[in-house]
Amino acid sequence: CIRDMLVGTGQRPNRQQEFQVYPNPGNGLFYINFPSSLTDPVRVEISNIQGEIILKRWVPINERDNYPLDLRSWPDGVYFLDAGDIVRKI
Repeated sequence: CIRDMLVGTGQRPNRQQEFQVYPNPGNGLFYINFPSSLTDPVRVEISNIQGEIILKRWVPINERDNYPLDLRSWPDGVYFLDAGDIVRKI
């Protein structure tokens, strides 16, 4: 189950600006789909339940479809994916 949380503005983003993460729940290998309306690279951060950032990278706009995110080397648990103003629990 994916739960959306908005960080910062207090307003829900336009649905066209949201991204998809799948499979969720998963085995540690996830894929992200960003909307085609994006025109700039996207900053992606993964944090653990303690709020520690364990992974940070920029996703080039030409790789926005099915971008792989491999967390299999990290212990099982709850992680948060932050891409811009939207945070998803994975």
